[in-house]
Amino acid sequence: MTTTAILTVPDLLSDLDAAGVRLWSESGNIHYRSPSPLGPELRDAIIASKPELLVHLAEWDGAEAIRLEQEADGLVESLGILANDPVIQEAADRCVHAHHRNDMTGVRAACAVVEDRARKLAKGRNAA
Repeated sequence: MTTTAILTVPDLLSDLDAAGVRLWSESGNIHYRSPSPLGPELRDAIIASKPELLVHLAEWDGAEAIRLEQEADGLVESLGILANDPVIQEAADRCVHAHHRNDMTGVRAACAVVEDRARKLAKGRNAA
């Protein structure tokens, strides 16, 4: 785990994701679900980062995230690209982790990589 003194919000979200912790906000408060008790280091990091986390969580749009993921998957399928391409697999993994962190920026970026790679592979296949 990253040291609390230098923990950035992305680092904290990665640590929480690795621990299976899910965050959400309601009425200006941060709530969490965890498979085990939250350790004092993570709890203190959440408290210290509350304003930044609230901004981050407010940007989350679950419906948009699902739409972006479905569009990326649909493009791969419609172009007849195999999803076992390593670039597509790695981006899909990043998308899943971003979704678990409620990270819209990460979901958007990962879906864009999937779509760009699928188009590049389809273009290369059509040029051959």
